[in-house]
Amino acid sequence: MFEPNEIINFIIGIISLLMFVLIFRRRSLPRLWLIYAGFFFVLSGRLFSLVEHVAYHDFFNMIEHLSYALAGMLFAAGCWEIVRNPYSGKQKSHE
Repeated sequence: MFEPNEIINFIIGIISLLMFVLIFRRRSLPRLWLIYAGFFFVLSGRLFSLVEHVAYHDFFNMIEHLSYALAGMLFAAGCWEIVRNPYSGKQKSHE
């Protein structure tokens, strides 16, 4: 059976992803694609957490944790890209 906290986490994940996309879509920052992909893998991990209760528990549990690991790597790479090149996609001011 599904655990209520996992369902709530999945719903909150969908809402937060939609808010993130709506807020940052206006700024058209193409270098945020790694951050978007990280959010996608967090959300997919939460989905796999729900699916593991229905079928193939061990397989979906492994895929869930791989999704979280990949999300962490994507977030780190996205942050590194922003720190390494803070002005890409925008004009530098006062230069």
